[in-house]
Amino acid sequence: MSRTVIRKIVAKDAAGSTGFSVEPGAVLEDCRVVRNDVAAPAVDVYVVEFEFAGRRLHYPLVDFQARTEALQPVPLQGSALETATIS
Repeated sequence: MSRTVIRKIVAKDAAGSTGFSVEPGAVLEDCRVVRNDVAAPAVDVYVVEFEFAGRRLHYPLVDFQARTEALQPVPLQGSALETATIS
């Protein structure tokens, strides 16, 4: 699933050590929810993994939902569905 960033996020790489800033308007590819493997009580249980700028990043699910939206497909003008006539 692809999503569009609507509010800036700073996601972590797979090692959790480097933060990457992702600005509004960016498209995130291959988003999926996964259970966090870290067993610390202060760590979010679920995160979203996604592809951005050739990197695999993750971000807490609860914050991800508020800062992104589903990518809306843009209808093509003059598409076969628009120009088809029903007889």
